[in-house]
Order: sequence, then C-alpha cells, then structure tokens
Amino acid sequence: MTAMTTSGSAGLAKPLVVYTLGRVLCFAVPLALLWAFGITGVLSLAIALVISVPLSYVLLRRQRDRLTAALQERSDRRAVQREQLRSQLRGD
Repeated sequence: MTAMTTSGSAGLAKPLVVYTLGRVLCFAVPLALLWAFGITGVLSLAIALVISVPLSYVLLRRQRDRLTAALQERSDRRAVQREQLRSQLRGD
C-alpha cells in the first residue's frame, strides 16, 4: 500500500464511522423510547425505522455532506492514479 492509498482510507474512515454511528443512534433512540412506553416487537422496529429516516435526513446533513465529499475526493484521486498507471503502461 502506498502512502496515498493509506491516507485516502484514513480520510474516508472518520466520516464513514461518524455517519454510520449517527444513523444507528437515529434508529436506536426512537426504538428505546418506544420500548420505554411499552411498544415492543416488530411494531416497535417498524415505527423506529419510519421515524429514523426523516430524523437522520435532518440531523445528519453535515455528516452526510462530509462523507460525500470524502467519497468524491477518493474517487477523484483514484481516477488520477488510474490514468497515471494507464499512461505508464502505454509507455508515455
């Protein structure tokens, strides 16, 4: 692995972990509240899922934007690396 590949993975890891944990919390908190009010089973899972989608859409906008930017940066960097490799293979 090159230094660029390693740093690219590290640059993507934090936004990915933060966003994923945020999504899990947006599901777990409503689920815990439903259980606290005595709603259990598949119904509580379904309700928590329905609540978590708009909740995460609103609350996790910054994290989603950071993750999208990190993914785009990684994609751009890999495209440049791919083109450099192709150029080297052609003998340019």
